[in-house]
Amino acid sequence: MRTATPTPIDGDHHYVVWLCTGEEMPDGELGQKAADLRRLAEAGCDVPNGFVLTTTACSDALDRCGVRAELRRLWSSPLPDTVGERARRWQEVADVVARIAVPDELADQIVAARHCLNPPGTPMAVRSSPPADHDHPGFHVGFTDVRGSQDLVRRVRDCWLGPHGTAAVSPWPHRPRRVEPVTAVLVQRMIDGDSTGLAGLGPLGELVVEASPGRGPKSTALDERQAARLRAIAHEVAEIFGRPTVVEWALDGDRLWLLQVSWGRDFGPGPT
Repeated sequence: MRTATPTPIDGDHHYVVWLCTGEEMPDGELGQKAADLRRLAEAGCDVPNGFVLTTTACSDALDRCGVRAELRRLWSSPLPDTVGERARRWQEVADVVARIAVPDELADQIVAARHCLNPPGTPMAVRSSPPADHDHPGFHVGFTDVRGSQDLVRRVRDCWLGPHGTAAVSPWPHRPRRVEPVTAVLVQRMIDGDSTGLAGLGPLGELVVEASPGRGPKSTALDERQAARLRAIAHEVAEIFGRPTVVEWALDGDRLWLLQVSWGRDFGPGPT
């Protein structure tokens, strides 16, 4: 992999940073998903390299599109009481969101970073990486098998749109948003694993695995040696984060990749 670092649009901001080899960056800029993976990579775990469009890239793009202030106003206000007023409010949100675009300069950076990462045509995974305190629906958006520059830029925009979609609107009557709906975006080489699944520690410290055949050319179930590797990884990840943690993994040939920390899953409290 070439290690040239993408040049920021603005000298005062870093909009595109490497996931595994980039400069130090606050977790809030990387989002929880990317920050967790960077932490695993720094500890020596196998994490597919990639790059992150920071939360500042998202918020500044919304500013440049002239929609950031309007969205903050709309999301921080209570939903109207009547059906007709709600329909008008949702249409207002939709009209504002339709104006969101990836600035040309940022699109150029995304494409340049993608070319540094892997040969053209390599399938990529593109996922939102919201800050830890952004727990509203819609923030967690992901796409696989992304190919081509235009498709990649389009999927970055789709991740930005996620917090403003239908799933995000549903809890609105109960709680106006107290956080700004911006997200980082994580772009990595897609792993077509021979086996994929989740792994973590159960209530007695035992390994718990959910596995299924992958899309790779040697799609197969785990053998005892691979299960032992997963057990060691589960203990290592628990030490890294200070508590038992569920991870998403993929076996690609003889290499076991960690793809995501799944905080929403729980195999039990684990040993104390």
